[in-house]
Amino acid sequence: MDRCAETIGQKKFSRLPVRRQHALLAELAGSALKVADYRGFQERYEVMHSWAALDRYTPPKWLSPEESLQEFFYFHAGFAQDPTEIDSSRAETGPLAWQPRFDVTVVLDQVRSPYNVGSIIRLIDNAGFAGLVHASAGLDLKHARLQRASRGAERWIPVNVVADLPLLLQQADVPVIALENCSGSVVIDQWHPPEKFLLVVGNESYGIAGTVQDCCSECVHIPMHGYKKSMNVHQALAIAAHRIVNVLNAG
Repeated sequence: MDRCAETIGQKKFSRLPVRRQHALLAELAGSALKVADYRGFQERYEVMHSWAALDRYTPPKWLSPEESLQEFFYFHAGFAQDPTEIDSSRAETGPLAWQPRFDVTVVLDQVRSPYNVGSIIRLIDNAGFAGLVHASAGLDLKHARLQRASRGAERWIPVNVVADLPLLLQQADVPVIALENCSGSVVIDQWHPPEKFLLVVGNESYGIAGTVQDCCSECVHIPMHGYKKSMNVHQALAIAAHRIVNVLNAG
């Protein structure tokens, strides 16, 4: 950033657009988190906040100083709107290279919501999966909602875009499994996932496209007992991930 949060003066700060002011406050929180200086952050934060009429965050009493700094960062990063202007690496440290625990790659078929994709990327990190593949060329990993949902995991989880998803699945040298309620599908509690495979999840409205489903060697479904026969894609994936991790760890 062209002006440092720790040194910028009142006159310069007050002349900045509101979005840039929030970005600097987010950077201030990130810097303090890196050196564990909560008291210094509070003092500087109060000074900078007195210079402009901005929305402010007050952490609840039960948060630790570290947790409070994280929430300060995400609060102001959300108002900044453009996360590329914030050095988020100062607020969260992560591995320089992703080392997956399980050789499972998640494949998205027409899942384009930035929030859903960000949540899935974060879930891939949680489960220790290998990465993500999708065919939505317009999906932007720098989208603010995606980055808020992924909580920084988009910086290290491998994400690959392909032009022809059915062709990729047809040429795969590992099993391709669909998370879908289709003819002959296996109930997830009875499913024994292989050690290495591609897991395809689809659009919440109509599921996995027929052409893509034809490329899958097996379907797995989650039993549902109400009127709705579908759930949010990242919730369904979380259920599948829990099953995968438990079975593969036990094996």
